Amino acid sequence: MGAGTMTDWAEERTDVLERFYTELLKATGDGSKKRQSGEKPPWYNDDSHEAAIFSHLTKWKRGELVDPDSGAHPLVHAAWRCLAIACTETGNVPQEVDDVHEYTNYPRSAQEW
Repeated sequence: MGAGTMTDWAEERTDVLERFYTELLKATGDGSKKRQSGEKPPWYNDDSHEAAIFSHLTKWKRGELVDPDSGAHPLVHAAWRCLAIACTETGNVPQEVDDVHEYTNYPRSAQEW
C-alpha cells in the first residue's frame, strides 16, 4: 500500500461514516424543516419514499448535481429515502412516549458507531 493509505479498518469506517453523515445531514435538515412545517409526514410514516427515490434518481440522470433546497446531491436524497425505508421495515424508528417521540438512542457522530 502506498504512503498515506489507510490500513486500519476502523479508521476507514470512521472516515466513510463521517463523510456519509456530513452529506446525510443536508438532506435530513431540509426534510426536517418540511416535516416541522407540516409539508411532510414523520419520516417513519411517509409512504412517498419509494416514489421519491425514483424522482431523485431521475433528477441525477438529467444532470442535477445539487438539490436547490438542501444543497445535497440528489443521490444523497435517494440514499436517505432508502435508509428511511430500511429503518422503518426493521423497526428502527422512534418509540412514541405520550405522543412525544424518543430520539435519545442514536449516535450523535460517526465516532459513536
